[in-house]
Amino acid sequence: MGYERIITFLIRWPNSLCHYSGEPTLQRDGFLKLLEHAKRALPSTQLHILTNGSAFEEYHYVEQIIQLGHQQIVWGIPIYGSTPQQHDYHTQVLGSFNKTMHGLYNLGHVGAQIELRVVLTRPIIENIVDLSEFIVRNLPFVSTVALMGLEPTGFARTNYEAVWCDLNEYQEELLEGTHVLLSSGLDTVLYNIPRCHVPKSLRSIAVQSISDWKNSSRKECEYCEEQDLCCGFFKSHTQRFSEQNVMPIQLERRAENVVRT
Repeated sequence: MGYERIITFLIRWPNSLCHYSGEPTLQRDGFLKLLEHAKRALPSTQLHILTNGSAFEEYHYVEQIIQLGHQQIVWGIPIYGSTPQQHDYHTQVLGSFNKTMHGLYNLGHVGAQIELRVVLTRPIIENIVDLSEFIVRNLPFVSTVALMGLEPTGFARTNYEAVWCDLNEYQEELLEGTHVLLSSGLDTVLYNIPRCHVPKSLRSIAVQSISDWKNSSRKECEYCEEQDLCCGFFKSHTQRFSEQNVMPIQLERRAENVVRT
């Protein structure tokens, strides 16, 4: 069943509809028809569409989308570094950085809503301050910057040792990079990061972002005061977290009280 038929058979209008799998712009004309159908069938529903953004290098294609008149689209576009070498290393596509940047500028020119996505692989978190400064200087028009914990699926699973990092070991980098974004006025959120892995001063921007069917928790989480606010862990990754990496926030606070006493 195609996306258009799925939209047609929705029982009620959802507040938002997300497209997360595959690159939607590969079928150029088909994607335009889908957007046109969504505007007609679900005029008040926000579309959240993940794309690598390279198709928007062609300004004419951006114009075609704008001419559809859909006012409720958020484009989720990833960036993997502040240089072509860093970005293309992650995509394994030579020239992808330049295409994505051109696409971002074209979308920015027409005032599109952009959620810039930064997946926190080890190479990225090690350079997160440079990347944050790059975003502030060159992409200040984006609506939101989302710093995202890594989901170990697909190529991330295949290349696990090269890309995975324990964010507990990079708290200073995460804090400094996020502060660069926040201090510039950019709306910044943290996705897919358990609250016990987030510096205390940043927990207010940590979002419950992991879908229910992907979400899991550890036994230790039962004792956490902020479990209801936490995104939890990806089911595909819970076995890799050792006990010392999951520290219930309640126990953390009790430890602080003991120190004060």
